Amino acid sequence: MNIIILFICLLFLSTAVESSTAFNTEIQQLINSKSFSAAESKLRAHLKSYPNDSKTKFLLSRVLAWQQKYDQAISVLDRLISTSPLNSDYLLVKAQVLHWSDNNQQALKIIQKAKTISPEYADIWKLELRITQRYDKEQFDKLYALALKKFENASWLEPFGYEAVRVSSVPKLNSEIEAGVSYEDLTSPYDPWSSMYLAGSHAYSNTLKLFANYERFSRFDLTDREVVAGIVYEFPPNWSLNLQVGNSDTHLFRPRSMLDAEIFHSFEYKINTSIGIRRSEYDTTTTELLRFVVDKYWRKYRLSFNLNHTSVDADFISNESNQTYVFAVDYYYDASTIGVALVSGKELEYDGSAAPPISDIEALLLKGAHWYKPHWAVTYLISYHKQGDIYSRNGVRVGIRHSF
Repeated sequence: MNIIILFICLLFLSTAVESSTAFNTEIQQLINSKSFSAAESKLRAHLKSYPNDSKTKFLLSRVLAWQQKYDQAISVLDRLISTSPLNSDYLLVKAQVLHWSDNNQQALKIIQKAKTISPEYADIWKLELRITQRYDKEQFDKLYALALKKFENASWLEPFGYEAVRVSSVPKLNSEIEAGVSYEDLTSPYDPWSSMYLAGSHAYSNTLKLFANYERFSRFDLTDREVVAGIVYEFPPNWSLNLQVGNSDTHLFRPRSMLDAEIFHSFEYKINTSIGIRRSEYDTTTTELLRFVVDKYWRKYRLSFNLNHTSVDADFISNESNQTYVFAVDYYYDASTIGVALVSGKELEYDGSAAPPISDIEALLLKGAHWYKPHWAVTYLISYHKQGDIYSRNGVRVGIRHSF
């Protein structure tokens, strides 16, 4: 008799398992085909028969969120959390739903609770990084540094790109000032060029930065000077605007006035683009420079391509060949950088005439900034520049930067 009862129990158990497996398979197929409404209906029908099935409730919360029914999803999650307050999966999904509904501050609070329960749970860290990366860059820097130490450069950190290398012992300060000199040796019969500069910047907030630069040039036995000032304003999460104005009171070979505007946009996977225009007014002519830049951050590298198109007096059509291409690679280590750039194309060089000459250009640049103390860095640029058949020049530029 006992054997018969055991057989019947096993039969019922086997049937229940098969039924559960078929139900889960059906729900998964609906989700994979994005038939979320149908999946929701079947999940709710299932819960009428099995109201205490927490796995089904948890799945229902996600299906609701995928349909942007955020309030309903959070209601289901809150009931689950009330019965299992230490379940980090429930907390993680609730934080995700809050993030999707643009309630990021509340999402970050839930994430902190989840991290306390499961400090090694990588998905919790991913969500926090994703939120702070878009809305709080200063907090993102600190968080990324902790993640790198805790997870030892795990592969899932790579999509967050170069941000990690910006974090080091250098404090995130509001102001910088830099002074430096340059020297360029030209082929005969031209005398060397030289310059001295002083530059500074101040960040008023995470979204607003002001900067200015003064430079004194010596070229062709002439001395010129120029002042440039500008503003960078970020429109979180993906846009920023850079505006610059320049003036030279001597304007012997520098532009009498300059106006520059550039807009930046950041995409996923650390791909960025920018479009800009610069208008320079000289004594005898006006030039316009259109530029397009696209770059990609990968691990500790930045790869970029820059296309410049120059015209005289807004004559863009007849100057289609006046284009310069710049290919660059930068490497980040700690807070420091080093990079190389290759320049090729055609370039206009102002010589005081109404029709400045256009010549082929080839250049190779090595540039960088090395922080040797927490508040001090040396910047450098080593260059080879060939301006068609006019001249070639080899140059070096060195500066000292201080942050405070």
